[in-house]
Amino acid sequence: TDHQVGDLANSARLLAQSAVDDLGVMTSIVPCTPTGPSDAACHQQFVESFGRLAWRRPLTQEEVDEVTAVAQTAATHPDVNDFNQGIAYALSLLLQSPNFVYIIELGEPDPANPGKLKLTNYEVASRMSFFLLERTPDPQTLDLVAQTGLDTDQEVEALAKTMVQKPEARQALASFYSELFRLRELPTVAKDPAVYPKFTPALVTSMQEETLRLLEDVIWTRNADARELLDSGHTFVDAELAELYGVRPPSS
Repeated sequence: TDHQVGDLANSARLLAQSAVDDLGVMTSIVPCTPTGPSDAACHQQFVESFGRLAWRRPLTQEEVDEVTAVAQTAATHPDVNDFNQGIAYALSLLLQSPNFVYIIELGEPDPANPGKLKLTNYEVASRMSFFLLERTPDPQTLDLVAQTGLDTDQEVEALAKTMVQKPEARQALASFYSELFRLRELPTVAKDPAVYPKFTPALVTSMQEETLRLLEDVIWTRNADARELLDSGHTFVDAELAELYGVRPPSS
């Protein structure tokens, strides 16, 4: 809607200005030292490096030129004359683009199937990263795609194995099961306190943690049979759950 578009534009501008006002952020995202407001080469380096991260692929030369021109126009305006304001405008543009807001999958011709399309290597990497890590591809993943590609099953498998070693993979899987098992809805469940006097907010938190600890044990600690998630003979409790289940509470 128009309202959402306006909110997105405002958020992008505020975020861009916040980044420009923070020396640490600027040092981390601008890969060059500008010589002045009209340093188009430095603006271009920023567009190429940050644009690749934001859009999850290298920008075409036409795209680089377009965003760089916006940065230069803003930075060299007589009332501005500030290199960093060019960065702010470029950053705002990059973050409002559909290439950032949406997961774009246009594909490319598939040599093995004439007339059909297949995902590009960067589109495959993005799909894998959002699925396994719930985040945009990191610079290392984009570097890997640029260097070796993802054209074979073996290359895709190798990247997947690398991804699942990252801490974000555990968080992503916990988030998936929290949705699948509707753990997120537990705090909103209404029970008659006269019938269920022990169903308290603290107990709800314990129940959520119990399931996530079981997932952690089955999947990450023991790499056990996934059916244990449904029929396991053991679980994880704190004092709240131990009392409910009638078992000995943990010592801590």
